[in-house]
Amino acid sequence: MYVIQLMGGLGNQLFEYSAAYVAAKHKLQNLKIDKRYYLDTSKRFHRFQYRPYALSLFNIPSEEATFQEINQFVLPRFRNKYLYHLLKNLHRDHNVYNEKVLATYNDLINISTDDAYLTGYFQKYEYFSNHLDEIKRIFTFKDPLPESYNEVIQAISQTDNSICIVFRRGDYVGHPTLDIINLEFYYQAIDILRSFINDINIFVFSDDIPWC
Repeated sequence: MYVIQLMGGLGNQLFEYSAAYVAAKHKLQNLKIDKRYYLDTSKRFHRFQYRPYALSLFNIPSEEATFQEINQFVLPRFRNKYLYHLLKNLHRDHNVYNEKVLATYNDLINISTDDAYLTGYFQKYEYFSNHLDEIKRIFTFKDPLPESYNEVIQAISQTDNSICIVFRRGDYVGHPTLDIINLEFYYQAIDILRSFINDINIFVFSDDIPWC
């Protein structure tokens, strides 16, 4: 059995599930998901704006791991963080595979055990590049999209040289660690694209459309 700890918003969940799906498939193991991250909506637990579990939108196999199954690998969390960290130092997690460095490729396929708990963002295309058609197939929507969504999809697909620019603001504005990228960065990126792509068409996505 493989268990993937899901965390973050939709984009993170897509990366995490895809990497774990391929790793479990390679070992012929059943994949289950750990959704505990989404049970506590308080700022105490989430460093950024709370994002809900979103993979229920898709036709993916999504069997949820029980607390008993999760606790085979990792120590349960306690609301008393001091007690948790004390017990954490005395407890050794079993068959837990943490992402070593953020946004770098870690070879999950060669995990030696048949049971594993995976935790990390796994934001690298290489995790699922050899199974891309299958990943696309399982990430189909359960329900038809609203017509307004289809209009945007059609506009992008029928436009030559479409470029997507995403402005994430919201909880990043004024954040002491992350904050936001200045506009000069975007202007330079657009200039670079225009240097080798003629007549680019830019589509803007953001959580702060009025600012855009």
